[in-house]
Amino acid sequence: MAAAQLPLLKGIDPTGTDRDAVQLLDLVERVTGCGAWLLEPRGRRLTMTERLAALLKLPRTAARSISLDEALEFYAPESRAAIAAAFSACLEQAVPLNLESELVTYNGERLWVRTVGRAVRDRAGALVRIQGMVQDLTEKHRAEQENLSATLRLSLTMAS
Repeated sequence: MAAAQLPLLKGIDPTGTDRDAVQLLDLVERVTGCGAWLLEPRGRRLTMTERLAALLKLPRTAARSISLDEALEFYAPESRAAIAAAFSACLEQAVPLNLESELVTYNGERLWVRTVGRAVRDRAGALVRIQGMVQDLTEKHRAEQENLSATLRLSLTMAS
């Protein structure tokens, strides 16, 4: 559904040029712990928001538009093949992208993230871009691991 069709976004220019749309995107990114991106299929260039650049711990002077190959390099080596395949499926067949994987920031920190994306087509059905978000799930994964450890310790204590 187009942004202008959603009741919450009625009257907001979905192209990002409207100040209200930019403020709304900023609010969504802050509340959800996400950073947004757009991928242009023709040049395979990925443009990211400031929040995504901050999540990746990029220097302020770093480019906010990078190639898809450069973007994929941020994913941990063990996650890279799956995320690359998901981007290819989205580009070639408009398969929605939704993957949890590990990412390695510019300064080497490992984060668990969910990467989501969807193809945007024009009226004729041609692929215009892929747009999506990367959400930091590191704290959620850490809490799950702590909970699992506590459950295991409790089980071992109860068994002895």
